[in-house]
Amino acid sequence: MKRWILSGILAVLALSAHAQLREAWQYRFPEQGSGQVAELRRALKLADGGLLLLGAVETPLNAYDAFAIKLRPDGTPEWTLVQDGALLDDAFVDAVDVSGFGYQHLYLLGQFMNADGYLRARLYRVDAGGQVQQMLEMPADAPNLHYRAVGLVWDEQDEAVGVATERISTGESEAQLFTVYADSGTLHPVSQRVNQRPWGVARFANPFSGLVLGTRGTFTGWVDAHIHKWVGAPELFSGAVRGFDVPVIGYTVPGRGAVVGIHSFGGTTGDDIVLLFYNPNGSREWAYRYTSAYYDDYLLSMAHDAQNRLYALTTSVLWANDRLEQVSMRLLRFSPNGTLEQDMVVPTGHTSSRGLSLRGVLGINAAGQPIVAYAHPPFLTRLTRAGSVLWGMRLPMEPQALFVEPQGALLVAGSAFPEDPHAEARYLLVVKYTPSADLNGDGVVDDADLLQVLLEFGTEGETVADLNGDGVVDDADLIAVLFQFGS
Repeated sequence: MKRWILSGILAVLALSAHAQLREAWQYRFPEQGSGQVAELRRALKLADGGLLLLGAVETPLNAYDAFAIKLRPDGTPEWTLVQDGALLDDAFVDAVDVSGFGYQHLYLLGQFMNADGYLRARLYRVDAGGQVQQMLEMPADAPNLHYRAVGLVWDEQDEAVGVATERISTGESEAQLFTVYADSGTLHPVSQRVNQRPWGVARFANPFSGLVLGTRGTFTGWVDAHIHKWVGAPELFSGAVRGFDVPVIGYTVPGRGAVVGIHSFGGTTGDDIVLLFYNPNGSREWAYRYTSAYYDDYLLSMAHDAQNRLYALTTSVLWANDRLEQVSMRLLRFSPNGTLEQDMVVPTGHTSSRGLSLRGVLGINAAGQPIVAYAHPPFLTRLTRAGSVLWGMRLPMEPQALFVEPQGALLVAGSAFPEDPHAEARYLLVVKYTPSADLNGDGVVDDADLLQVLLEFGTEGETVADLNGDGVVDDADLIAVLFQFGS
């Protein structure tokens, strides 16, 4: 065990020595000194370049209120919206940005507790300045039911928002779906009930809105994945050996469709990962079942590159709950037609740590290089397409969302904890990183860094001199060194 811990520390130090980023700005919520807890539920990149943060913030009177914060590209808050229910546990959980479809507003989905202690789902229409234009609470069949907010989709053709909720009664759970038509500035809910327990949604490109991902029990006691289509017939997925098949991630590939990631029991192979790709018409184009040499495999995050190849970040566990338990993080790459092209281990420095819970998020830059942010310890690394490390650095938070921007900038959002656990509570932190021209890591951008860029100028491929990650050392990289020279 000591050898494993030492190996992990050395690996992290080796990665940290060549970090090629510098902090441009950071945003913290709540403010330092407030002592309040904030939980990030969702982060979305908006059409105007801003960042939308959704979640719950602790209040001194009634536990948690729902918050939505829009950040400008420079990291300053453009507006903050806080909404309170009658009792406890309120939160914004999802949003859709319809500004790219000729509108000037957002739709926010919130979960609120009424005065009787029952959850209700609310849809908010918010203008560009963060002002609430309309609020609609999804109607309940009976007063003693919970309606848990699950997710939103947008249907441009019908100018409607699809709202997925979980209708919970004593011993029963099923999906209650609402189609909210936004004609004439009035929200009109139309609902349908689906025999599934909803877990999330996957959005399509237009004209069809998307999928509701859930599970359905069988007469034999197993659980099947149930994919409900807003347009088209639903689909059940059952593994060959039966067992528990649970959809965990819905990922949108713009212009091509959506991918559903399922955790599926595979018998002798333990828990496997199943990927199902659906085109915008709701038809399944391909499916792939992945199992590693390890016993259990779990899906963490997905991303795609400019060639429409799909990437999946996973974690694999060997001998779970045993004293010899080993955990590793892996990266899979699939062709546009669903062929597995690459399966590699992500170097985290913790490939053999018992009880380690690996969590991570994934992004792909313009050169097709994976950017991985993970926890334990919080770390950010840029890999080559072959899987070797170009650089790595420690993060000040446990990452929950990662956005790769043009020119190599990165946005990372997550939960941060104070060093003194008694000083303050957990808070939300967003940091923007831009490429650093300190190529050799000596703390200053000097002649050595400029010389390295000049020597590699015009080189195509994967090198630290390619600061913005566009696949070639060019004028943009040289200008970055000149602007940062001496700093």
